[in-house]
Amino acid sequence: MSSPVSAEVDDTTRNVLSSLSAGDIDVLAEGLEYREQWRQMSGLDERSYALVNSGILRDG
Repeated sequence: MSSPVSAEVDDTTRNVLSSLSAGDIDVLAEGLEYREQWRQMSGLDERSYALVNSGILRDG
């Protein structure tokens, strides 16, 4: 088992992550909008995009 690693993040990143963990609906909605923009730019259909992302997360 590995030990947790601390990472230095800027204030903007810290605020976004805090909002996400608190379930801030506006931040979550913005994230979903970005995800859809990235999917459209990829040229992949929804299923293919999800499969590619799953593979990246698994091997990342």
